[in-house]
Amino acid sequence: MDPFHRLSPSALRAGLFASLLATLGCFLIIAATNQPLETPAAPLGILSLQFAGGSAAAAEILNSWGETERLYAAFNLGFDYLYLACYALFLSLSCAALARARRHDTPGFATAGFLLAWAMFAAAGFDMVENVALWQLLLGSPDAYWPKLATTCAVLKFGIILAGVGYIIIGLLALLGNARR
Repeated sequence: MDPFHRLSPSALRAGLFASLLATLGCFLIIAATNQPLETPAAPLGILSLQFAGGSAAAAEILNSWGETERLYAAFNLGFDYLYLACYALFLSLSCAALARARRHDTPGFATAGFLLAWAMFAAAGFDMVENVALWQLLLGSPDAYWPKLATTCAVLKFGIILAGVGYIIIGLLALLGNARR
């Protein structure tokens, strides 16, 4: 059930470290390219477009961006494909590592961790579909389907990510609690 069962503990740690650095680096670039997209209509930049949910809200956001902002949005969406690979791998490796650490004393917790490790790849898939929908909006598609698809995928993606982050926090706290005993 462990998606990384072929990795030794040292290889898993190396992957965790490398994917953490890559995720942080990508996050900084995504955050920097998102800042110019923050307008009164899009207070969260590209995230506002992800959660627009409908054509009217999406149009209002897109109309608040000039040509320069649209170039930032295009870069942000393209770069997000690298970012989603990095964060999905980091979160997946983190869930798997914690599941391995708890496999013998709390098998239910370990099973949840391995399931979440796999689920991070589904989150990346939802992110990819969301990006396609956002590209369509950025290119001017009038179809009301795209903002709904983007929002649905964003909700599913962030739900999985938050579940994984919650698992990681709980797992780390449990490990710290065991280390103090």
